[in-house]
Amino acid sequence: MENKQIPDSRITSDKDEPNFPHRALNGRLNSNSFWNPLLTSATWMQVYLGLTKTVVGLVTQGYDVSWVMSYYVQTQSFGGEPQNMTHDSNDSKKLFTGNIDGDGSVTNAFARPIETILIRVEPVDCNGICQLRLEILGCNRPLTLSKVRGKVWRMQRCSLVNFLSIAV
Repeated sequence: MENKQIPDSRITSDKDEPNFPHRALNGRLNSNSFWNPLLTSATWMQVYLGLTKTVVGLVTQGYDVSWVMSYYVQTQSFGGEPQNMTHDSNDSKKLFTGNIDGDGSVTNAFARPIETILIRVEPVDCNGICQLRLEILGCNRPLTLSKVRGKVWRMQRCSLVNFLSIAV
């Protein structure tokens, strides 16, 4: 997102107002602006990736004296509805830890790579007013399947050690 390869039109929220200066499209990591959901009563920010991509994590950042301290994530497979990311041990929504200040960034790696066309971030708790800047970590292609000793295994092409910011 930071490199602007994801077009502004693919970064939205549930209550984007055209003339509002802190719409979702302003929520790119390290930008001079931010997404502020509370002033518009928005509940989430989403990034439509266009094609199925492999996402391995998110980087979040606040702005100045306000930031998101925790959030939920939803993903969506092609043709499906957004689904909550859950704990592997049960179906409860996974709460991700966000930032502790307005300038530092926090990287959250997913438990496993997710193949998705959409990432949605829903702030839960904020310091001050919610202000969010975001980056998506992953690969430009879905993971490939290969057969090893009669079993199907997924070949991991990306991880936080060797990640790419997603491009479209």
